[in-house]
Amino acid sequence: MTRAEARRTIEERFRKTVDKDVSFLVAEQLEVEGKTEAAGRCAELDADLSQHLWQRFGFSWSAVAPNPGGTLGHASAFLQQKAALLYDLAVDDGKTDMVSAASDLVEDLRPLWLEWAGYMVTSAPGLECALD
Repeated sequence: MTRAEARRTIEERFRKTVDKDVSFLVAEQLEVEGKTEAAGRCAELDADLSQHLWQRFGFSWSAVAPNPGGTLGHASAFLQQKAALLYDLAVDDGKTDMVSAASDLVEDLRPLWLEWAGYMVTSAPGLECALD
């Protein structure tokens, strides 16, 4: 496997790991709270948020380093942050700036990327060639 192929594989895996649809969880919570209209907006808002997020995020390999320790639950924490943001977007009905919200989420995603990619090059056979 070439370095470019290994990097592409890691980037695709990362995106699948953190680009989870959390709308059903948020919608369920909103339904419990009696916020039916907000719950109905969740699926579309989750798709919009993900689109904005990936438009602003760029995979950078310059600071990726081997990381045998894993991500220590940071991927789950990121998804919880995404869910909390989606909740706010759904309740605010468009009053929260999606671009600003996605930009804030990107800032939380960058350190997770470095940690996660470092773990992949350390632990996934054949992907260690992604680093120089």
